[in-house]
Amino acid sequence: MPQEEIEPGDLAVVGMAVNFPGAPDLDRYWTELCAGRTGITRMSRAELLAAGVPAALADDPAFVPAAGLLPDIEGFDAEFFGYGRADAELLDPQHRLFLECAWHALEDAGIDPGGSAGLTGVFAGGSPSTYLLAQLLRDEECVRRFGLDQLILLNEKDLIPSRVSYALDLTGPSVSVQSCSSSALSALAQGCASLLTGESDLVLAGAVSIVVPQIPGYLYREGSRLAPDGINRVFDAGANGMVPGNGLGVVVLRRLEDALAEGDRIYAMIRGWAVAQDGRTGRASFEFPSAHGQASVITEALAMAGAAPADIDHVECNVMGTSFGDVAELSALQKVFDVDGVERVTLGAIDGNLGHLNQAGGIARLIKAALSLHHGKRPPAVNFERPSAQLGHGTGRLAVQEELEDWPRGARPRLAGVSAYGFGGTNAHVVLEEAAPPPEASRPPPRSHEVLIWSALTPEAADAATARLHDHSPEWTDIADVAYTLHIGRKAFAHRRMTVVSSTADARTALSTPDRISTAAVTGPSEVAFLLPGAGQTQPTGDLCAAEPVFRAAIGECGPTAPEVFAVGYALGRLLLAWGVVPRFLTGYGVGEYAAAALAGTLTVREATALAANAHSDLRPRVPDIPLLSNETGEPITDQQLADPQYWASRTAAPARFGPAAKEGTPDTVLVRLGAHPSVHRDFPEGAGAPPIPALTTHPAELPGRLWLSGVDIDWRAYHAGRAPRKTSLPGYVFQHQRYWIEPAAESGGEETAVPYGARAMTDTPGRAVTGTPSGRKAGQ
Repeated sequence: MPQEEIEPGDLAVVGMAVNFPGAPDLDRYWTELCAGRTGITRMSRAELLAAGVPAALADDPAFVPAAGLLPDIEGFDAEFFGYGRADAELLDPQHRLFLECAWHALEDAGIDPGGSAGLTGVFAGGSPSTYLLAQLLRDEECVRRFGLDQLILLNEKDLIPSRVSYALDLTGPSVSVQSCSSSALSALAQGCASLLTGESDLVLAGAVSIVVPQIPGYLYREGSRLAPDGINRVFDAGANGMVPGNGLGVVVLRRLEDALAEGDRIYAMIRGWAVAQDGRTGRASFEFPSAHGQASVITEALAMAGAAPADIDHVECNVMGTSFGDVAELSALQKVFDVDGVERVTLGAIDGNLGHLNQAGGIARLIKAALSLHHGKRPPAVNFERPSAQLGHGTGRLAVQEELEDWPRGARPRLAGVSAYGFGGTNAHVVLEEAAPPPEASRPPPRSHEVLIWSALTPEAADAATARLHDHSPEWTDIADVAYTLHIGRKAFAHRRMTVVSSTADARTALSTPDRISTAAVTGPSEVAFLLPGAGQTQPTGDLCAAEPVFRAAIGECGPTAPEVFAVGYALGRLLLAWGVVPRFLTGYGVGEYAAAALAGTLTVREATALAANAHSDLRPRVPDIPLLSNETGEPITDQQLADPQYWASRTAAPARFGPAAKEGTPDTVLVRLGAHPSVHRDFPEGAGAPPIPALTTHPAELPGRLWLSGVDIDWRAYHAGRAPRKTSLPGYVFQHQRYWIEPAAESGGEETAVPYGARAMTDTPGRAVTGTPSGRKAGQ
């Protein structure tokens, strides 16, 4: 999109992450939606008993064995987020899983969750903590040991945003939003407003609802909102109730101009939104919705978007299969869209796929709509056979999306509406617009090879990341975009992996070949020192000249009379400086010491080149900008040496080897050899520790990878400068789950209580250690 077409209010959805029934990640969610499959768990009696459901409950005629469940809600990577075992066990699973989902959403956006993206706001909603009510408060020992106030603080839904901001060290607004089933879209609306006012530069918005215990079913009561047969038939004439479900989702938003500048992959744009209350007029009671209020909020959102009803192609609806609620919503849709000028608006829903997700329903719909725009397809509504009576009252302009259908770009931008209506009457509607095709920026020829890097907090997680990247590699189309996303869109951890590849196909081979993957474990950031040789054999530098403009320009600065070893060393140093690698010191021998002096700012390139070519000139040495160590003494060059022409003239007569300065490296200082390899004898002093990393390698991309593997920080944006890189979808961090769960004590009568599906009593509960509150470090440190 040309810069002149960007409006100040344009907002982009650049990252998303989910954890829904049957869909633990974004790719699986889209696959299941397109296939028309549901994530509802249905169990036989034997499976119910094996899952811990008491026989009395499983045999109750009113028990319906269907629910939208999440696997492993007891699991958490507590170490990653800085929690000890005691607090991790007490922490509501809504908080735990939302932390992981927020991290994955940022990774999906290609944004380093541990880095700075300006002021990042968090706007989120959650359900009341049933883990507190159903598990912790029923454990008298737990209440006595930790105190009611501590249990409340670790389970309070309104602290979910603050918990994310603390864990990720985010300093923008952090606000809990609660409007029942419209919480997610209400949170998103506040996040959008925060971006427009400049209060935030980046926004995480989402919601979570996890009801504990996670029983795979429910007791049906006549007249309730639940379906007696466990099937949610939205839009259908046979709709008779909803099915409960658990889930969560997070989206990442930023201003469009910032997204384009970063090369973000944009799923959709936020065109407009509105949040409003039904009020009292026209409502039978507080529990009943208002069709007028719902129509009004849609109309308001369209007005903000500058769109007419005829501009909308599709609406993701709040319908959940209940008669009174669905009738009001469909009536509202007909008021807005069943009018002259509208040809066809398709309707979709997610409750039939996932169950009713309460606070998280709106984010599930919004993500579905964004994916539909991104992929150009509209997934089918499930469990639909024939239209409900309310739909039958219309003129046919509103049509349920019955099949997977292509949704191609047309003469005008495609628009989709997303609705969420909260119990009590707070309504929200968001209008999404297709993202414009990526701008056709002029991209220089790609590097012949790219370095892929990835890391994790533990070696097990790093190995799991290797496997996940390999599994995902068949979907890659541009290896340069993959490298860029890994470089700037992932946090660097201690356990690091690296490989150099020439293509996406080569990447798949490399990721399954251990010998092609370099590994290292770093204890912290490392400094670097440049060593510049004055003799030896230089490798061909044609690839470097062709691929790296900075290197090519630096070679040109040196002129035709400069010795090759001087020019190559100087150009390599300039290249590393351009990549943000600033050395703790420089040193060199022979003409390499002249190159080092030029890089340090002591000599101009012209002065250094003249010395290297044995043309002694009028020298005016300056105090170095970067510490320059004399190869003769190993100490910083003195004012006397700087001013002594004989010192400079004698450098080429000095021994062709690195002197004491090469021993100045420390365990935290990585030595880098800028230039030629020794041709005859070793020029690196004995006892000087690990030999330097050669800057000239088989493939130039190996150099920044080797440095990063050693703990050296690389300015990856500078590395990709001028190449118009774009972010792409890659797998997120592989969290290493352990079980953190407290079961409620048995009832006084001794009967066993129902436990969540997949959860069993802990064997190590008596030995729980108290470690206090989360540590002061960021997540992943």
